[in-house]
Amino acid sequence: MRIKKLLKDKNAEGVFGMSFSMIFSILLIIFFIAAAFIAIKFFLGFQRNAQIGMFLDDLQYEVDKAWESQSSGFIFNSTLPSGIEYVCFMNLSAEVENADAIEEEVYRNMRDSGASWKVNFAFWPIEEAGDFGFKIINHIQFPEDNPHCITIGKENVIGIKIEKKFGEALVRVG
Repeated sequence: MRIKKLLKDKNAEGVFGMSFSMIFSILLIIFFIAAAFIAIKFFLGFQRNAQIGMFLDDLQYEVDKAWESQSSGFIFNSTLPSGIEYVCFMNLSAEVENADAIEEEVYRNMRDSGASWKVNFAFWPIEEAGDFGFKIINHIQFPEDNPHCITIGKENVIGIKIEKKFGEALVRVG
């Protein structure tokens, strides 16, 4: 008899002593917090890809500017997202020369990944670069050290020497 009375009572509370609307409100709060974390993660990933894409566009622009001039020499400074340790220039159609252990690992990884032999630029580790692991940078001369990797400095700042001497057809990077 008592159970029937509780079920009929409009203000009856559930097992936890909370009404349905209170439980529903808590579930909505949990849902909104989860959605906010997912959105933040998405936008941070988007920011990372945008920063890498802008670096590549700026590098190609500076190389093109040097290539179009008679002679040029300067340091291209930029910032990359954390996690990327090296920026490497390489010739996949040539063998490894004067490379340290990390440069050999980058070279072998690029060759084994099935990247086109035209690829001459890679971030290391590739996984940290998202969709931009490797790329073709136009108008550059392949480095004498194959591959040639440049370490990312403090606060994720990198300086790449861009040089073209009078009479040279391509730009040297290093």
